[in-house]
Amino acid sequence: MRRLKPARPPSANPFNIRWSSPSPPTHAAILVNPGSVQRLSGVLPHPRASPPKTRNEQNVCATIHLSQKSLSNQEHNMAKSTQRETEYENAQIIRSMIEHENILQNYRLTWLMTIQGLLFAALGFAWDKKDARELIGILCLLGILVALSSWTALKLSRMALKNLQDWWETNKSKNYDGPPVVGLKAKYNSIIWVLRPWRALPWLFMLGWVTIFIFNLLRP
Repeated sequence: MRRLKPARPPSANPFNIRWSSPSPPTHAAILVNPGSVQRLSGVLPHPRASPPKTRNEQNVCATIHLSQKSLSNQEHNMAKSTQRETEYENAQIIRSMIEHENILQNYRLTWLMTIQGLLFAALGFAWDKKDARELIGILCLLGILVALSSWTALKLSRMALKNLQDWWETNKSKNYDGPPVVGLKAKYNSIIWVLRPWRALPWLFMLGWVTIFIFNLLRP
């Protein structure tokens, strides 16, 4: 009885194709007619092996790389320019707000000086009158209250200015190269800081009115 030979498993490379790379293709399909192809031999390039680039292709690749690099630099410069413009706009806004607070401060000082001038003028007319002691006391009390009210309003202006300067110092970039928002920032607890008009004048007026009130009570 003739013994049958076991069937051979299908070969992964039935046409005996030798690739230029040691690993066979994984994503390639060869459509052939088995009846017309008896044997394929020779050396074929590996499908995943890229062919050598010509000079034109190398020039194209270099041009694309330079274009991408130039585009990246342009985006970086645009972002930097936008940040600088934003900082300049913020600085301009802070300056305008500081200017507004300074205008309000000047108005309050003007009101203080005007009212105090009118009160001192009335005091001059009533000082030599014998029956005007009560009126002088009322003028002194008004002068003290007006000075105290002006001091509170001026203090609010100083607090607003300090908040604006602190916000700018906190939020400005380290690379900011523009002009400062204020010309000079004096040190705290110095003689110049104490003798500023918006800080010293209300207290000087209050001290003056208290002195006049005491002198008016003690005079015969």
